[in-house]
Amino acid sequence: MKKIYAYVFVFAASVAACTVMKNDKLDKDAEQFLTEFRGVLTKSDREILAMFFSGQNEEEILKGVAVLQNKNQFVSTRIRYAEATGKWENGYLFIDLPVEIVAEGEEMVVKHLALKLVQKKAGKFYINRFGGEEVYTAYQSLKYKVENRDLLAKRLQELKVYYDRAMQLQKNYDSVVWYTQYKDTTYYFAVSGKFVLDSLNGKSPSTFKMGLVHENGKVVVPVEYDLIGNPSINIADAVEVKRDGKVGYYDLNGKMLVPAEYTWVVPYEEGESKALVKKDTVFGWLDASYQFHENFPTEKAEKYIREFTYLTEKDFVLGGDHQQLIINLAQSERYNYESRGIIVAPGFLVNNNIFDWVQTDFITLKPNEDKIFSFGNEYKENTNQYSFNLSESFALLVNSIKTRYIGGRGEFYAESKISVLDKNQRFINALDISGTEGFTFKRIDENLYQASYSGYYEEGPSPTFKEINLPSYSFFKFESGKLERVASNRLFGFTKYVKMDSSYITGNFKTYDFTLPENQREGTSTMLSKETLEYMRIEILASYGYLITNEVYLENYQMAGNLVDQKYYPKTLDYQTHYTRASEIDKYNLDFLAKILGPIAKPI
Repeated sequence: MKKIYAYVFVFAASVAACTVMKNDKLDKDAEQFLTEFRGVLTKSDREILAMFFSGQNEEEILKGVAVLQNKNQFVSTRIRYAEATGKWENGYLFIDLPVEIVAEGEEMVVKHLALKLVQKKAGKFYINRFGGEEVYTAYQSLKYKVENRDLLAKRLQELKVYYDRAMQLQKNYDSVVWYTQYKDTTYYFAVSGKFVLDSLNGKSPSTFKMGLVHENGKVVVPVEYDLIGNPSINIADAVEVKRDGKVGYYDLNGKMLVPAEYTWVVPYEEGESKALVKKDTVFGWLDASYQFHENFPTEKAEKYIREFTYLTEKDFVLGGDHQQLIINLAQSERYNYESRGIIVAPGFLVNNNIFDWVQTDFITLKPNEDKIFSFGNEYKENTNQYSFNLSESFALLVNSIKTRYIGGRGEFYAESKISVLDKNQRFINALDISGTEGFTFKRIDENLYQASYSGYYEEGPSPTFKEINLPSYSFFKFESGKLERVASNRLFGFTKYVKMDSSYITGNFKTYDFTLPENQREGTSTMLSKETLEYMRIEILASYGYLITNEVYLENYQMAGNLVDQKYYPKTLDYQTHYTRASEIDKYNLDFLAKILGPIAKPI
């Protein structure tokens, strides 16, 4: 699918955040943009796309715009332009627009459209990212509800039996908040105290205890725990229970298999072992009778844990095959008829900072119910990579989560992070990264580390950089047992911290060259283009006051936040003046680039 290519390219992971304006009313240029945006919504797709400099998929853009065009007879939208606010960050203007969504017989919904704008020649703005997911999802959900009221009423009637039984059971408890079905039996989650969903992920203090009740009223798990998990998600025919941050297990007949005193329990069936466990800082194992034994049963089992094989040997999928979802009884009618499900992640994934305890908005699709169940997570897939020993006491774990979301403008959403764990595999801290494809991590000096990963950037290719899969670099310091990101206001941040060699300018690059005929623009290269290397050199010099006269280079330098808050003081075009002021690393890199590019041309 075709993309709308931008004239900017930002290494987001290496650029320091710099907000120069709080959310406020817009200036004249931004107000003029919104006037144009309001007018273009009634025009052709071609005219709408002309307002974009973005790498977003055209189809996704137009699907998002369509909900603002009021072509549907059941649902309409209205943008509250007078309430628009904006803030500058990293050279972009972020605009927030409240959007009313209205349907006959339904309460009005207000969601927010987020526009990321880049300012081009003569102050004109273009849309770099159209953040309409929130509006699109709410619009489509309301649209489906209105268009399928009869189907929804039937669905609610089918679910009524579970709600009625929950109300009967609730006579013995303060509330019954969830239910789940497993092997043709329904189990209910009973609560003592005031149930607060957010408290389950630590967002507010816990004010309740939870237990599990069979549909016949028999208590399976006493109402003594902070959280009860999904049946069979970690151990067959059992549920994980959580109390005070520790986990244990009950079978579905009501027998406690494992007391809630372990940091995590990892299934490991080999020899006499049923599972490997961690109890505070002590590792151990459980036998077939779930009796605890300290240390590891074999050297193989020890290696399995200490080398993180239990996390890296396979992917972990939550929601696959719609596995035994927990259904929320305490939500609004909309959530009830959609039966959006909950998955409680196993303790070993939570305590390694991979998932939060409670994952929500999974859907229970059935082949004949696609019209009803149109929005939600089909699954979340986790992949982990054991990366690096920071020292004898600390290690890195790189993990990514890919979510398949049904009903969104895009199909898949991904997030990645680096986590630091100590020698006892206790989580220390984590930092978000842009991706994990081609990930490498290495020590640069005694206290500086470099992470690199390849990928495609939403801003797309540009006249400055022909390469569309440039690797991204981030730099970190490891101090006092914590990994901290080192900020850079350069797009090519490695030029500030590393003496360059050929590895920084060679690779398998996909290219897009605007100077060629359209059918010849896509290509490949094993070395960075002259234009990219020249910008690299200009960026180093500009850090010391070199005057950038090339307009495209200046725009890219602006995108790194250098032209806001008086960070850039251009003085002269004299190369030697700025070379003399440069750091040892910058001088080395300028010499390295000069060997490839030759002397710098005047003017640039």
